[in-house]
Amino acid sequence: MIDDSDLDILELEREVDDERHAYSVGRLITVALGGALLSLGAYYVYQQLTPEKKAGLKRKASGLIAKQIHQLTDMGDFDDDGDEYGD
Repeated sequence: MIDDSDLDILELEREVDDERHAYSVGRLITVALGGALLSLGAYYVYQQLTPEKKAGLKRKASGLIAKQIHQLTDMGDFDDDGDEYGD
């Protein structure tokens, strides 16, 4: 007959097995291929944009990155466009 302590041991063994399978070769390859396909799709869509839309997308991305950096370092306040207040 199985008592509560045996069930606890079985649960711990199952958790250890799950952790071992979390980084299995098959799972890592699947995640890598999925990321590669998603990146390829995004790159294809980006290449189909007009030069004006590409420039706008680059400005927006740069502004978001700069805003995050400045928030993390407390170097300045930004508005929604990514421009520093007072400019």
